[in-house]
Amino acid sequence: MSPRAHLAHRAWLPGLVLAAAGFTPLAWSAPAAWLADCPTRIAHSSDCHLLPSEGRMALRVPMPGHPEGLWGFVDVAGRMVIAPAYDAVEPFSNGLAAARRGERWGYLDLQGQWHIQPRFEAAAPFDAQGAWAVADGQLLRLDREGQGRPVLTTLGAFELATPALTPQGRLRVQVRPGPQAWALPPAPGAVTEVRWPPGATQVGEPQGEVWPVAVKLPSGRTWWGLWSAAGEWLAKPTDLQSVGEPIHHAGRVAVQAESTRWQWVDLQGRPIRQAGLLPIVLDRPGTWVAALREGQWTWLDSQLQVLHEAQRPFLPTPSPLGDALVYELDDTVLLSRPGGQVVKLAADGRQVAVHPEGLWLLPQPGEGQPDLIGPDGRSLLSAAVRDRLRRYRIDLVSPPRPEPRQANAALALLTPLDAHLPPALLTAEAQIVASDDWVGLTPGETPTDLWVVQAADGRYGAIDGHGQWRLPLAWRGLERFHHGLAWGRHQTAAADAWPVLYRDDGELQPLPPGAFQACPRWMGAVLHCTGRAGHDPGAPADEGERATAAPSFTEVLVPRTGQRVRLAGVSDLRVAPQGWLWVRQGERWSLANPAGGQRVPAQVADREDVDWLDDQVVRVTTRTDDRKWHQLWSLATGSPLSERRQALSWRVGPGRYLIAGARQGLSLVDAGGRELASTPWLSDYPQFKAGWLWVNHGPQAGSVDAAGRFTASTGEPEASAGEGGPAAAAAADARAVRGWTLRLASRCGQLIVQDAQGRQTWPTAPVACGPR
Repeated sequence: MSPRAHLAHRAWLPGLVLAAAGFTPLAWSAPAAWLADCPTRIAHSSDCHLLPSEGRMALRVPMPGHPEGLWGFVDVAGRMVIAPAYDAVEPFSNGLAAARRGERWGYLDLQGQWHIQPRFEAAAPFDAQGAWAVADGQLLRLDREGQGRPVLTTLGAFELATPALTPQGRLRVQVRPGPQAWALPPAPGAVTEVRWPPGATQVGEPQGEVWPVAVKLPSGRTWWGLWSAAGEWLAKPTDLQSVGEPIHHAGRVAVQAESTRWQWVDLQGRPIRQAGLLPIVLDRPGTWVAALREGQWTWLDSQLQVLHEAQRPFLPTPSPLGDALVYELDDTVLLSRPGGQVVKLAADGRQVAVHPEGLWLLPQPGEGQPDLIGPDGRSLLSAAVRDRLRRYRIDLVSPPRPEPRQANAALALLTPLDAHLPPALLTAEAQIVASDDWVGLTPGETPTDLWVVQAADGRYGAIDGHGQWRLPLAWRGLERFHHGLAWGRHQTAAADAWPVLYRDDGELQPLPPGAFQACPRWMGAVLHCTGRAGHDPGAPADEGERATAAPSFTEVLVPRTGQRVRLAGVSDLRVAPQGWLWVRQGERWSLANPAGGQRVPAQVADREDVDWLDDQVVRVTTRTDDRKWHQLWSLATGSPLSERRQALSWRVGPGRYLIAGARQGLSLVDAGGRELASTPWLSDYPQFKAGWLWVNHGPQAGSVDAAGRFTASTGEPEASAGEGGPAAAAAADARAVRGWTLRLASRCGQLIVQDAQGRQTWPTAPVACGPR
C-alpha cells in the first residue's frame, strides 16, 4: 500500500484556474461538492491537505485532466511555494518530502527540486538517519543521497502500509514471504526444510523429487521452472517460459505458454508436440491426459501416443483404485494404469461403485451380470460366480473409501430374487457361501464381526467373512454381533431364560446380574443402561414402586470388563466415530471414551462441529458472539493440543498436525503436542501430500525498526503516541496548525487560497466565472 496521501478521495475536488508559477489561468469548472468534501479550515489532516511540517503544508487541488487532483505545498502565508504537480506526497521531514509522480516515488527538497529522483515503488518519510523505500519488491534503507541498502532480502516482496510509520517510529510494512516446504519422514520425528532458489515466489505440488517453482525475474515477469530436491534446477524458468505450473515426466514437460494454452517441451524448453493444447494433466506416471481439441479428452502414453479419446465438455474427477485411476465416461469406464496402460470397460447401464476391494459394476437386480474389477482391469469373480450373482440383490458391506478393507471382511450380503433360494454370503475370497437350510443371514456391526445364520429348524450359529463356521448351529437365539459380542441363548439354556452375552469364540461373557434388562441397547462397543437410583434393575417392580422411584440415571456398561459407569446430567447419548460416545449435558455435547471417561468437555453445540482428524486427535469448533473458534484435542489424554484460535488446524500425516498460531505463525506438532517445526508466517491453505508439507504464504503485516529487524504483526493495536486518545490527537493537530492563518475557499467552482486578511494568494490571477 502507498502512503496516506496516495489514497484517492471518493467525491472530487473542483477544477482549478492555475496561475501560480508561470501557469496561465484556464476556465475549467469542477464539481460543486468541494466545500463539503475538503474542509476550508485547516485544523487537521484530510484527503485534501496534510498537517504542516517544516514551514510547508501539502495541499491537493483539482486540475484539468487530473480528476484525482494534484498535490503542491503552500507556506504559512498561503503562498504556493511548490506548484501542484504530484500524484501523492508525504509531509516534509528532515528537509525532504516523499512525492510520487506517475508510478514512482522520489524526494523533494524545500524548494520543490528533486533531491532523490523518483525511482521507488513506495517511500516513507526521512528520519534523522535515513528513510525506508521499496524498489523492485525489495525493502531499502536510504541515506540522504538516495543510496539504498537492501534489508531483509529473504522475506520476499514488500509494500508499505498506511500510514507508513508507527507512533514509535517503526516502519509498517506488508511482506510476502517466499514459500516453505518440509519433508516429513514416515515415522513421527524430525523434519527437514526444503531450500529454494533465490527469487522463488511460489511452489506447486511435488512430482516425486521434483518441485515446480515460480521465480520473479529481473524483467518483472514470473515464470515457472522445475527444481530438484537435491537443490538445483532440472529445468530453468527461462528455458520453460511457463506462466503456469509445469508438469514433468520422463524428460517431457507440459508447460502453459499462455493463460489457456499448453504444449509439451523437453527440459531445455524445445517443443516436442504441437502447441495450442488446452489443459494437460499427468494422471499416473506414464499416462498423460490432455484436451487436444475443444470437448475432446485424450489419454496418451509417455511417448505421447494416443491411448484413448472421449468426447466430453469436462474431464471427470477420477477415483483411485490401488495404483490405478477410474474414470466414468458415460457408457465406458476407463482404468488408467501406471506405465501408459488404459483398460476400457463397458458400463452397459450398470452402477459404478469404487470400493477398497475393487470396482463394482452393478446392474439393476435381475437385469444383467454384475462384476468386480481389480486395479489391473481383470475380473476378481469367476464366470460361475458372475452367473450366480444374477439371481441376487447385492448389498455391499465393505466400507467405502478411504477406509481400507480388512482381509477377513466379507464383501456382500446376497439376498435371493427367487424365494426358493437361501440367503448367501460373498466371502472375502469372492466366493458364494450358502446352504439350503438357511433362512436368515445377518451381518455384524463392524466388517470383521461374525455373521449370524438362522437355520430353518430355528437354530442359530455364526460364520466369519471367509464363510467358515465359528459358532455351530447350537443356539436358540443369537442377535447381531457388536464388536465381537452378541446376546443369545444356548440350546442348553431354559426356554424362558434371559439372553446372555456370548463372545465370538462361543464362550460366555460374564456380566453383572440384571444387565440384559437394564442395559439392552448397544452404543457402539458398550451397552446403554437406564434405570432409577436405588432400584435393582433385575428385580420386579410394580406400578406403585415405579411412580415413587428416584430420578432416572444414565450408565454405560463395558461388556469386556463388566464396569458400569454412571454419567451425570445426561439428556442424550449417541454413538460417535471410532467407538466413542456423544454425551449431551444440558445444551452441549461432550465426547467420552467407550468406558465413559470424558475426553472433550461439554462445549459443542452441534456434533458436526467436531472433525475427526484421526483416531488420536479431533478438531473442535465452538462459537461465541458470531465468531468461530478452533482447538485440537488429544483423545488419548483428554487435553488440548493447542489454544483456542480462530484459525484452522490440519492433519498433515500420521501423528502430525499443523496448528495455526493464535495471532501469527504455524507450528507442526505430533500427537503429544511436541513441536517438530515452526514458521512465523501465517497461511490459510497449507498443502500436504506423499510425505511433503508446503505453504505458499500470503501477504503478512508487520513492522521494521531502525536496525532493520522485522516483527510480524500480532493483531494488537499500536501503542498511542500520547495519552488521552482522540482528544490528545485533536490537541496535537491544533498545535501543529498554530500560526497558520490561510483559508481555503471556492469561487465559481475554483479553489482559492487566501491569507489571514482574506486576500487571494493563489491563483495569482483573479478567478473569473465563465458562462454556465
